[in-house]
Amino acid sequence: MQQNRIVLATIAGLLVVLVIGGVIGSGSSKKSSTVNRGTRAVIVPTADAVRTVVVPPCGTGNTVSSANAASIVNTPGTTSVELPRGDGLRVVLVPRCGAGHGGSAGPSNLPSAVFVTSPATRLPSVGTGSNTSSSQVAASQDAQLQLTVPGGSPIRTIIVGPCEKASVSGAAQQVLSATSRSTTAVAPPC
Repeated sequence: MQQNRIVLATIAGLLVVLVIGGVIGSGSSKKSSTVNRGTRAVIVPTADAVRTVVVPPCGTGNTVSSANAASIVNTPGTTSVELPRGDGLRVVLVPRCGAGHGGSAGPSNLPSAVFVTSPATRLPSVGTGSNTSSSQVAASQDAQLQLTVPGGSPIRTIIVGPCEKASVSGAAQQVLSATSRSTTAVAPPC
């Protein structure tokens, strides 16, 4: 009976030490995430039309323009996502190209990537991308840049090149528009 009390007291003491250590450890460390650095959130309304988001591959060194938009779809490594009509606002996340691949030395035509959130996902806030509280890869609340397609717009195809530079410049929030009677919008470079 005396030995049982000693064992139970030892276990209780260890649990108290572990709990205190966990509280102190989690309170003093900040979670830092760089997965959202250069991530672009594309806000796409689908209540009025089917829309397609096209993301060209990383490392091509070519700037996408409205003149060459049609050829992007057939480029190897391009990712294309069609968003069906009727789901309201959809958030498509386009992560930045991997380090060392954005138009610099290394292999070219690395496949692009996109993450499509569920229709009920809240719109992301736009931040600096330096410190976040999320540990999810490309979490929607961690987008550094936001591109919005206006509702009722004639835009049906959105071409979004991934950010290829380590530091991103330009406006954090932008509204996309089609050029002269076109149904294609090309996002400006990062």
